[in-house]
Amino acid sequence: MSAAIFAPELKKYIDREYPGLKFEVGGGDPAGDAGGQATEDTPFKIMRKHGINIQPAHSNNPLLRRASIINLLKELRMDGKPGFLISPKAKVWRKGLAGGFNYKRVQVAGDERYHDMPDKNRYSHVCEAAEYGLMMA
Repeated sequence: MSAAIFAPELKKYIDREYPGLKFEVGGGDPAGDAGGQATEDTPFKIMRKHGINIQPAHSNNPLLRRASIINLLKELRMDGKPGFLISPKAKVWRKGLAGGFNYKRVQVAGDERYHDMPDKNRYSHVCEAAEYGLMMA
């Protein structure tokens, strides 16, 4: 889905589901600020035009992105309760973190080996978007 279609739909969703939410800034893949050949608009510029302030994350390094989620999920408050909660409404993200977002095993004899990049699927897109956003937190 293009940013031109996604941005207004996302804005409507945010306004409907989270009325009064003040959206400070979100993070995204640094490539989202790169223009295409047919237009000078970038995905991030289109999002900003719809009131969604998206900035490029400071890195595209997958290890740093994974750490942004892992560190939060391991964090405990002073009372021993989780420091980070994921809404039950975030079903795709939750399923992604429960194993849908993964690295495919490489078919080789001997040691277990996995691809360097995660398998691209419906979970990877949501999980990677969360990584970029959490890098900005």
